[in-house]
Amino acid sequence: MKAKFNDRTIIRLMSDCEIIRILNSRGDELLFNIQHPNQSLFNEYGQYIKLTQEFLEYAFMSEKDRKEKVVKQEIEKSAIDGEIQRINRTV
Repeated sequence: MKAKFNDRTIIRLMSDCEIIRILNSRGDELLFNIQHPNQSLFNEYGQYIKLTQEFLEYAFMSEKDRKEKVVKQEIEKSAIDGEIQRINRTV
């Protein structure tokens, strides 16, 4: 899977591979090993990698699993909103 971001960063990953290829906005190609992560690369590109991994997971979900994930996210959001409202009432 290849994910392109607005700043021209491209992340390439495959579900069965431990190496992620990063083409940064300056045109440099970087390799990121999931099993032995480089902390410096992760600090700079971790959010890109996370979003790409989440999209890869979502892209290969069945329709049923996608719906279940949406319901779970709505329940979690509702719980968080309820907790925020509870906190705001006590402040």
